[in-house]
Amino acid sequence: MGEGRNAVFLAEHGFEVTGVDSSEVAVNTCNEIAAERGLDITTIVADLSDYSLPKGAFDVVVNCNYLQRDLIDSIKLALRVGGVVVFETLNTEHLKFNPDINPDFLLLPGELLESFGDFVTLVYREGVVTNPETNRQKSVSSLIARKIRRA
Repeated sequence: MGEGRNAVFLAEHGFEVTGVDSSEVAVNTCNEIAAERGLDITTIVADLSDYSLPKGAFDVVVNCNYLQRDLIDSIKLALRVGGVVVFETLNTEHLKFNPDINPDFLLLPGELLESFGDFVTLVYREGVVTNPETNRQKSVSSLIARKIRRA
């Protein structure tokens, strides 16, 4: 969840939001922003390598700028049938922009699409994006997909 950019956005648009992050500082920042805006966001301080997502609990799961490959099956189980996953993180092409990043945390070409091959893909892209505010570039894989049957 980080400091809650996506959590706050979704709450502002009427979603019931639960956010998980291992950083107590980040969670506290999200809680402060939510309180300032009069939003109700459930926040959980937890390491996703130990935390179990509740099964069938969510209509939407958002995963941005984070790759824990063994979490993908948990994300699938956490979604209700008809639910949507929104997933975007760096891929190996990003090494052109930051050669010092650990490649274990970068998606391989086609990996994200393959990981959600049992879902209906609504949007998929791999490529370079530029932050309009900073003009910095990064290479990402992005997916929006719908769960169509029980896992």
